[in-house]
Amino acid sequence: DSVVVLNTETGHDEEICQMTHKMQLLGAAATIFLTAKTEFYCDEPGPTIPMIKLVSKENITSLLNMKKVSLLPYSVQERKIPGADLLSSKGPADSGLRKPEIVIPGANIFSARSHGPDLEDVEITTDYDDSVHVLSGSSMATPSASAMSLIILQYLNEGFYPGLKKDSENSIMNVSSCLLRALLINTAIKPDSAEGESQSLPRNDVGFGTPFLHKILGFNDTGLRFVDYETIGQEMHRVYRIKVDSNKADLSVTLVYLDPPLDVDNEALLFADIDLYVKSPTGQIYNGNNATDGDTLSVIERVVFEKGEIPEVGGEFEIHVVSNKFPIDSQKVIYSIVVNGPFEMGNIEKNPLFLKGEDASENDCPNGCNGNGKCQKSHCVCNDAFVGLSCAAQITDLKEGESHSEKLNHGDMKYLRIPLTEKVEKIDFDILKRERKGLTYFCTSFEDSPGKLSQPEWTCY
Repeated sequence: DSVVVLNTETGHDEEICQMTHKMQLLGAAATIFLTAKTEFYCDEPGPTIPMIKLVSKENITSLLNMKKVSLLPYSVQERKIPGADLLSSKGPADSGLRKPEIVIPGANIFSARSHGPDLEDVEITTDYDDSVHVLSGSSMATPSASAMSLIILQYLNEGFYPGLKKDSENSIMNVSSCLLRALLINTAIKPDSAEGESQSLPRNDVGFGTPFLHKILGFNDTGLRFVDYETIGQEMHRVYRIKVDSNKADLSVTLVYLDPPLDVDNEALLFADIDLYVKSPTGQIYNGNNATDGDTLSVIERVVFEKGEIPEVGGEFEIHVVSNKFPIDSQKVIYSIVVNGPFEMGNIEKNPLFLKGEDASENDCPNGCNGNGKCQKSHCVCNDAFVGLSCAAQITDLKEGESHSEKLNHGDMKYLRIPLTEKVEKIDFDILKRERKGLTYFCTSFEDSPGKLSQPEWTCY
């Protein structure tokens, strides 16, 4: 399984092909050779192992020291990550849900040219124009994202987890779409991040950023842990724990759940609202996607504790998953969690191979409900003037004949209440937008305590 560097002073195609074929017979996994030629061809039957062409000797050391898998042939420290192309669709979606989720290189991509399904009258040549095609768009980005997912599947199927060597552990064959999405997202990096911009918060142009597989799979001296095919019912609160050894790397946690289909007459955005928050050893709490009180507009939530926010000696972090009330009481929702951080990959005694969950204690509520409610059965029951996962959202009372003005960004939710002192047949009110940017939803409820907008007590329009 060695990679052989060929001594190719002449650079002739035939010589390089013959040498590669000889190395293949001796058991080489691939060859590296130097040539300044832009075109290269081996006569049939040629070698079948990978042949890596480089233009300078300096590139050989760089290639052998890479030890990473990436769509980009460089690290973030060497060059900037490319941003979203002008042709790319930007979020949010028309429904208001957060999109996109990741960004993959897809502009001016050189790839193999297809001759179509019918080759009867097609002359196959090695001519550059007949063999290579350049294109921009999702047709080029999507195959790259699919290939990254296939690499993850191979990594899990062939037992690379957690020993980073083939067959180091039992193969993991049944992998959910939630786990694949969580793995791609968990260590994605956003291009052109502003100073102080939260790594947890997705952006409307690039989502969570560009995935880097060497960071996800544990090839950069950080650990990987996950759990797949977990299920949660309505109004539940589950807790997972991860122990980190130091603050030499960021700690990143991503939750992805599979939202069940809604009835066709139900205009709600999502069936379920599953929230993520992570608690550090010092008691600091971060909510998924940096949302103040739980993100209602996404089935994906991510939390990042940067190195400076982690104790130097590490410690135990708590990962909390909280569900809302579902439209169908008996429904269960499938989810996955992925964790990357500064802990030893192979130490399964300190951190089990798969995260272990348990029900939260009855008095375990986020931020003590911010003093605006009581903790009952591990859920916050908010006081009259507050609402939300941790009772952080305040309700504003409106009086008859009054107007109220509010500036809202995407994802912002404002709770307003019209107190009624007597029974009425109808209530009339107008909503005026000063700018036509994006859709605005409004929801109504006649319940005294309807909870977050994701609760079934609300009717949205």
